[in-house]
Amino acid sequence: MTKEGHIITNNHVVDHVDQIEVQLSDGRVRKARLIGADAKLDLAVLKMDEPDAKPLKLGDSDAMQAGDFVLAVGNPFGFEGHVTAGIIG
Repeated sequence: MTKEGHIITNNHVVDHVDQIEVQLSDGRVRKARLIGADAKLDLAVLKMDEPDAKPLKLGDSDAMQAGDFVLAVGNPFGFEGHVTAGIIG
């Protein structure tokens, strides 16, 4: 999430929905709107109006190499704090 409230998610998460709500790490729930999506890449950009948004620091994907350990954190299917681990091949 950026300090302006932009959020990157998967397109399949927000495809064919009428309303979007985002749950923040502190439990607050905020409405968001779809800014753009690409079904082929399965990416979507949301915008949430949140004056106290705390941006996430993203890693440098150009610095990643085969063999690096990676994590994906999310809440798929309502499972809070879900983590998937892998190694870049």
